[in-house]
Amino acid sequence: MGCCSSRSSDSPASRVTRWRSTGIVALRDARLKVVPNEVLQVGNSLRILDLTNNKIVDIPQEIGRLVNMQRLVLAGNLVENIPANIGYLRNLKILTLDRNRISVLPEELGSLSNLQQLSISQNSLSCLPKSVGDLRNKLPDKFARELGDRELRDAKLRVAGAGRRLWDVKVVADDGDGDVYLGRGWQQFARAHDLRDGHFLVFRYDGATVFTVTVFDSTMCRRDYRRQQDAAVSGSSSDSDATEEGVGDGGDVATSQFAVTLRQCNLGEKQAQYLLITNRPVAGGVVQNVPVGFQEAHGYAKREKVVLRMCGKLWTVRLKHSRRERGQRTALRYGWHKFCVDNGLGVGDTCFFRVLREGDFRRGGEDHILKVAVRKADGTPLE
Repeated sequence: MGCCSSRSSDSPASRVTRWRSTGIVALRDARLKVVPNEVLQVGNSLRILDLTNNKIVDIPQEIGRLVNMQRLVLAGNLVENIPANIGYLRNLKILTLDRNRISVLPEELGSLSNLQQLSISQNSLSCLPKSVGDLRNKLPDKFARELGDRELRDAKLRVAGAGRRLWDVKVVADDGDGDVYLGRGWQQFARAHDLRDGHFLVFRYDGATVFTVTVFDSTMCRRDYRRQQDAAVSGSSSDSDATEEGVGDGGDVATSQFAVTLRQCNLGEKQAQYLLITNRPVAGGVVQNVPVGFQEAHGYAKREKVVLRMCGKLWTVRLKHSRRERGQRTALRYGWHKFCVDNGLGVGDTCFFRVLREGDFRRGGEDHILKVAVRKADGTPLE
């Protein structure tokens, strides 16, 4: 009886039921060669599908039935073609296809009117479909609502740390669905600041139609435009933000800040228990990796712990060090789970880390303090 009960607890039917209740299917590193039929059976309840690091070659046409899916992650597979039916996923916001064998993308991608992030690095693409050019830069609904009363038609963008120049960008409202987009002028802004696939942008409304954009590169460390300007114009600093918030005693901008978007992964026993009690996922898993550039700049190889500061409270988190082919990696380990639970962090929330105090190597990093600010998945700030 016990044996049969154990098998049934993880039967296809039970998995479908569980996935429908959470809306999340996470099958990373599961050695899959095909998309399981159970995934397709989740239907309209599915919001997030993560199939990273498997050996999947074909994506079934039936994926177009998952019409409420908002995030689809297929990175690190053997995918060669994306089915045309992907165009039915009108609620899709994030599509990640990195590290596959894709040579052609379907024109139907242009139908993904809510798509905010398309990541397709390390494939065999020679060009993008013309329809991708029709995709617009949609502002998050909550952000757009907060701006609604101001009736913006023209916005002025500036990049934090890249000087005081303002770039004119049209703000366009779609009369059909009510969505708000960045229009004419955006492409010039993106080219001028070398924005690329995989960059993470944070927009802040400063009033008087001005937005400040903070750029994090593909490693999730903040991009330092001031350093690039100094290299191009030696000794000139008249048009830069020399006293910009966030540099402090943590060094230059590029290595004093990093950001992570939390995922449901590497869950341990405690996290699983918390899931059952609260009926909502805890993000971050057992560990949270620290970007290589950040950890090298602050000597994490010699540190034992860091202190996280948020909402006026402190959490001590011990570091886990491991050897990789490309060098030593460091992650936030013991204490990270408590930080996530105490602050009610969930999948899709984004954490921004900034050095407040460098600390002394000889003390094991005891007084090395990182200030943490959080943007919840719905856009609500916590700091």
